[in-house]
Amino acid sequence: MKLKSSQLAFMGVMMKRLKKINIGLVIFFAVFTLFGFFILPPILKSILTSKLSEALHREVTIQQIKVNPFTLSLTGRGLLVKERGGQETFLSCEETFLNLQSLSALRMAFVLKEVRFTKPFLRVVYQPDKTFNFSD
Repeated sequence: MKLKSSQLAFMGVMMKRLKKINIGLVIFFAVFTLFGFFILPPILKSILTSKLSEALHREVTIQQIKVNPFTLSLTGRGLLVKERGGQETFLSCEETFLNLQSLSALRMAFVLKEVRFTKPFLRVVYQPDKTFNFSD
């Protein structure tokens, strides 16, 4: 079976388009991977530390954040919230794991599939003025 020159030309154009689409997908996949694993974690750590400190009026530190863009999960290690105006630990958690339900992200209605805390600690103090240390 012989192909006409117009059919060969059409197939050539289609192959070039398919090649461009494949190259585009590979580039997107590489950028998505690099951004999710290497660029996003330090950005999130900086934003979360400052926003949580501002909202809680306490010093907040996070040792490490890991993001897995393929499973849509985030792991935070070494969360530490100090007492307001003090150096004692108010709240700490060795590890916090959040897993986003995949389909919820597509609908922009974020739903957490799993939340896990490892070695959580909360210091509650009843103060002489009959308030708690978290009654800000």
